[in-house]
Amino acid sequence: MHIPSSDQMQHAIVMGGARLTAETLVIDTPWQSAWRPELVGTLLFLIKGNQVLLIHKKTGHGAGRINGPGGKLEPGEGVIAGACREMYEEVGLTITDARVGAEMHFVERNGPQWLGFGLTASRFTAA
Repeated sequence: MHIPSSDQMQHAIVMGGARLTAETLVIDTPWQSAWRPELVGTLLFLIKGNQVLLIHKKTGHGAGRINGPGGKLEPGEGVIAGACREMYEEVGLTITDARVGAEMHFVERNGPQWLGFGLTASRFTAA
């Protein structure tokens, strides 16, 4: 896993069993080492100037929380296509410039294991 930062992570950060460098993240937990995703999903953050579109999640992973529109990928669907589909289904916007900016591993002790992708966009058309 590559974790960029403004200073290219020249120094390692050591906190509570995790050693974070620019090249690796090792977490010493019994449930992390055997982690395998059961579901793949997306979050798409639409940015306009200094504003970000957020929604109140009503269903699925993150229900009851404030987040970017997103959800599970359908079989055979790509990350960008899935994120754009979810944005359209949830808020009626067609995204024209989505790009992947983050990969997230949701390591849960209980519940499904998610591989998530965070995307950003700034261009859209309304339905």
